[in-house]
Amino acid sequence: MVKFPRIAFFVLGLLTAIHYWPSHHVVPVDRDEDIPPSLAAGGEITDDPKQVDEHLSLVWGRGGYVITPLAQYAGTVRILGTQDYSSGREADLSPEDLVFGWGPMADTNVVAKVSISQGGRWYHWQVRDPPIPLRDIETHSANTHIIPANDTVASELAKVETGDIIAFNGYLVKVEAPDGWHWISSLTRNDTGAGACELLWLENLDIHHSD
Repeated sequence: MVKFPRIAFFVLGLLTAIHYWPSHHVVPVDRDEDIPPSLAAGGEITDDPKQVDEHLSLVWGRGGYVITPLAQYAGTVRILGTQDYSSGREADLSPEDLVFGWGPMADTNVVAKVSISQGGRWYHWQVRDPPIPLRDIETHSANTHIIPANDTVASELAKVETGDIIAFNGYLVKVEAPDGWHWISSLTRNDTGAGACELLWLENLDIHHSD
């Protein structure tokens, strides 16, 4: 963390990666089919994304790579930033990163006072006169590398904009290549810095666009 007078700067997330697009269709995590009306109308998103850690016997292989699901992952979040990627090995499967926000970081009054940027598969934030404790910013927002499960999801993903609310489900995964290159999702919302990003195999999403 670099500190300046009345400025806090922090970096969340990184990619270490590889990827391929597996053809296997995974079973989606249970969730409500639609975003609750109170949230669609701008209500508070209070719940953390739900993660179910369990042994999953699914392994997908394609193009020389192996993708292994580590945990089921689902929730409703506000999108704090989007960044497209078209180059690099990772972009073959993960065309976009989304910054998820929940709890206080889904509150538009709070987010308006936090400057957010993305680049190089990192998420950065800056804030003057923090509206909430800095640790709450760290633990209620996350850079998420998105792997669309199929073309339909990829098409929907392309429609997501900053400020939108999405309900989503899928799997946190790891990807391995024969040459040793690997990309592994974080499995906690409490970490920061390199390796703290989530790597999400996205099965479904329901979008409510911001006004």
